[in-house]
Amino acid sequence: MKAFEPKDIFAPASDLPIVTGFLDMDFYKFTMGQFIFMDPKLRDVEVTFGLTIRTKDVRLAKIIDINELKEHLDSARKLSMKPAELAFLRGIPMTTRRTMFFEEYITFLSGLNLPDYNLEYEGDDIYLSFSGP
Repeated sequence: MKAFEPKDIFAPASDLPIVTGFLDMDFYKFTMGQFIFMDPKLRDVEVTFGLTIRTKDVRLAKIIDINELKEHLDSARKLSMKPAELAFLRGIPMTTRRTMFFEEYITFLSGLNLPDYNLEYEGDDIYLSFSGP
């Protein structure tokens, strides 16, 4: 019998990408995205998001293969908002106005492409960051 490996926990159930659509992400990102998008002072500010694992006992570089991670990141970068995803966001009601998301923001999302990323494996740690407006 094969010995258990920590990376077995993260083995995909199939050969499909982990992220298959924009609605696979945290809903909070859409609400904060609209807040930033609707503020002219914030809309075009260049920012960098970096992933930080704060648990020192977790050594992701030993668990996640860099080439497999790149495949999933590259797959996510090829995604665009599907009409059904836009329709879903367009139809979320609010109590203070007709819908949660402004049409201008929905239009922006319809043309959204995810930015390139910087991925580095350093020892047992993974450094991942994304930059863009």
